[in-house]
Amino acid sequence: MTVTAAPPQGADHAPEPAPERAAQTMREYRAMIESAKDAIFLVENGTFIEFNAAAEALFRLPRSQLQGARPGALSPEFQPDGTSSHAAAKRYVERALSGESCRFHWVHLRGDGTPFTAEVTLAPAMQQTPGEAPRFVSVVRDVTEQLAAQQALKDLNLHLEDRVAERTRDLQQAMDDLHRTQAELVRSEKLAGLGALVAGMAHELNTPIGNALIVSSTMHDQQLRFQQDMAEGLRRSTLTRFIQDVQEGMDVLQRNLQRAAELISGFKQVAVDQSSHQRRECALDTLVHEVHILLTPTLRPANVQWQAEVPPGLVLDSYPGPLSQVLMNIVNNAVVHAFEQQVEPRMRVTARALDAERVEICLQDNGCGIAAEHLQRVFDPFFTTRLGRGGSGLGMHIVYSLVTDLLGGTITLDSTVGAGTTVTITLPRVAPAARLEDA
Repeated sequence: MTVTAAPPQGADHAPEPAPERAAQTMREYRAMIESAKDAIFLVENGTFIEFNAAAEALFRLPRSQLQGARPGALSPEFQPDGTSSHAAAKRYVERALSGESCRFHWVHLRGDGTPFTAEVTLAPAMQQTPGEAPRFVSVVRDVTEQLAAQQALKDLNLHLEDRVAERTRDLQQAMDDLHRTQAELVRSEKLAGLGALVAGMAHELNTPIGNALIVSSTMHDQQLRFQQDMAEGLRRSTLTRFIQDVQEGMDVLQRNLQRAAELISGFKQVAVDQSSHQRRECALDTLVHEVHILLTPTLRPANVQWQAEVPPGLVLDSYPGPLSQVLMNIVNNAVVHAFEQQVEPRMRVTARALDAERVEICLQDNGCGIAAEHLQRVFDPFFTTRLGRGGSGLGMHIVYSLVTDLLGGTITLDSTVGAGTTVTITLPRVAPAARLEDA
C-alpha cells in the first residue's frame, strides 16, 4: 500500500517547483528594472546587450540603435577636464570588471548630439558561469539640471558674498561718516557752549565795567570842580567834601573792578580748561563757584535759585575744564527743560567724599522731572524732547561721554515726574590718563 504524505497543516496548496519560482523572480526583477527612472545597461564585451526603457528615453535612441552599441559611441572624444573619453572609460570598466564598484560624473551625447552630464555607476554583474564573457551593469542618471542648479546656487552664494562684502563696506563707510559727523557736531556743540559763555560773560561784565566808567567820569568832573575851587580860593569844607567824594568813588570803583576781575579770571580759567582739556589739581568748591559765576547770565533771567554745598578740601587731580562743562550742561539742560512750570525754580549742588579715592557730586532740581519712557534715552546722541525748538540732543550725550571716558567716572539719573531730577556723578580723585582722541 502506498502512503501519501498529507500536506502540512494550514497549507492550501503544494509549494511551487524551483524553476517556476525562479521564473517568477526573474519577471519581477525585469519589471522592477523596466520601471526604474534611471537608465540601466547590461554590458558584455564592450557592447550593450540589454537595457531598460529609461535608457532609450535618456539617450533619445530607439532600441534598435542602442542594441549592440558601444558606450564610447555615446560620449564625446574628450571629457570637460581634457582627458580622452576612451582612456577614462577603459579605466572605469577595468575597475568594474575586477569586482570594484565605481561612481563618477560623465558627459554623454544624446542621439541628436546634445551633450548632458550624468552620474554613472558601474558594478560587476552577478557571478557568471566560467567561460562566459565578462559583464558589468551601468546605471546612468541625468544630473545636468541638478549640477546646473548647484552651480547656480554656488554662483548665487558667491555673488551674495560679494554683495554682502560690498554692503558691509558701504555700511562701514556710512558708520565712519556718521561717527565723523557726530564728532563734528559734538565739537560744534562744545564751541557753541563756549560761545554762549563769551556772550554771557560780556553781558555780566557790562554792569561792573559800566559802573566803573560812570564812577570814573564822576570823579573826573569832581576833580575839575576842585581845581576851579582852588583857583577861586580853597576852603576847608570844599576840601573835606572832595576827599569824601573821592573815597566813595574809589570804594565803588574798587568793588566793580574787583567783580570784573573775578568774572574775567573765572572765565579765562574755564575757557582755557575747556578748550585744551588741561589736566591739573583743582579744588572742587572753587570750580563750582566759578561755574556759578559763568552760569549767572543763564540763571538770573530764569529766576533760578542757586544753592551750593561743597566742603573745602575736596581736591581733584583731573580735568577741570571738562568737569565744568559737565556741570554747566546739566544746569543748562534743567533751565531749558525742567522749569517751564516751576514758580520758584531751584538748583542745588552738593558734593562729598565717598572714600579716599572717590567723590560724589549731586545736582538736584525741583523741575518737572523726566518721563519714564525718556529716562533711559537721556544720554543718547541726538535725543531731545525739544526737536525744532532749540534742542540739539547732544548736551547730555557730551556729559555722559566726558564723565565716563575722560573723567573716568559714572553718572546716573533719578527722576520723578512733577518732583524734579537728581543727577549723581561719581568721580575718581585722580582721573585716568587721557587718550589722544580725548585730548
